[in-house]
Amino acid sequence: MSIDGKHFRQCCSAGQRPGPINTNLSPEFRESVHCENRSPPTPTPNISSVAIQNIRKERRQQQQQKTCTVDDSPPSCEVGERENLLHKLSLEVNKLKNKHEEVISQRDSFQNQTKELEERCHDLHKKYENNANNLTMMVKERDELLAKLKSERENIENISEERKRQIMKMLKETSNVREKLDLQIGRSMQLEAELARLKSVNAQLESGIQEMTKQSLSNAQTSAAEIRALQEEKQTAYNSHQLEINQIKKELNQLNNENTEYKKEISRLQTKTNELKVCV
Repeated sequence: MSIDGKHFRQCCSAGQRPGPINTNLSPEFRESVHCENRSPPTPTPNISSVAIQNIRKERRQQQQQKTCTVDDSPPSCEVGERENLLHKLSLEVNKLKNKHEEVISQRDSFQNQTKELEERCHDLHKKYENNANNLTMMVKERDELLAKLKSERENIENISEERKRQIMKMLKETSNVREKLDLQIGRSMQLEAELARLKSVNAQLESGIQEMTKQSLSNAQTSAAEIRALQEEKQTAYNSHQLEINQIKKELNQLNNENTEYKKEISRLQTKTNELKVCV
């Protein structure tokens, strides 16, 4: 059965001997003894069993060392013993309170540290998510850029191949035009040689006509009919040669025009070939 502070004081004032001390003190008794040291917002912790055993051991030792017996000891001896025990209990309680407050302070400190760590973890998690999102976007942009560059490279390769084919085609056409031009130049040289030969023949005919005219003038006996026949023959031969000469001149002019066109076409093809080579 537990006793409170009021019952203890009544027993001491009446000179009675109260029963054995109960270590399971009630909250009212603790408040009456330690009200000056009690912190209102902090709950009072329970007394440890080790402290109670130490107190009981000290009490037994003190009882063994007492010179007075239980029957003839005055009540003041028991009261002093109880006061000493109460004082020791008060000291233990204060120590436990201080320890409890220290534990609470450490707990608050740990809670604050835990809160700070949680906030830091939350910030780090947000940074990680942001960095992950940024990396994802960068990888996506890089893949898009690589795909775009690959497509552009394929287009450039296709354009380059097409231009190479065009250059080869134009070179082939240029070679064909050059062959035709060489043939035309050869034909023109042949016609020029033929024209020179005809001019030589015409000069010979004119010389023969002049000689025949001189002979006809010198030969008074030559009849007018022969003279007219010779003149007609001369005129016919002259006209025939003149027609041939005109035809050759016409062909030469045509060949010159064709040569000019071929030269223009070659120049145009060479210019285009150079442009395509520069582009490639």
